[in-house]
Amino acid sequence: MSDKIEKAIMGENPGEPGSNDDKQLSDGQHRINVIQCNTRGGGLMAISLRLSDGDSALIKQYAEVNGLTVSEFIRHTVIERIENEYDLKAYEKAMKEYRANPVTYTLDEVERDLGLT
Repeated sequence: MSDKIEKAIMGENPGEPGSNDDKQLSDGQHRINVIQCNTRGGGLMAISLRLSDGDSALIKQYAEVNGLTVSEFIRHTVIERIENEYDLKAYEKAMKEYRANPVTYTLDEVERDLGLT
């Protein structure tokens, strides 16, 4: 883990206000950052996140260290999360089916049954 990211996690680096994709807002009691992730092309959406200074700095620094824009990092992270949940549901379904009928086959048996040998 890079020093920048470790410092951001530990709250030692509040970030760099005033960058192009960072706006300071006030919600009445707390100052928050909004990182705007604008997508390119037609028909795509833009997403705004309300973040603390520390979270905003952590996300920006992580993306920078990994050679990504904040938009690329967030998009990749969200898609990966969706894929992981899909995989987990597929696994749970397969395990439920297996527990109901715990029959397994070796590779040799599958190849023979499919006429591949």
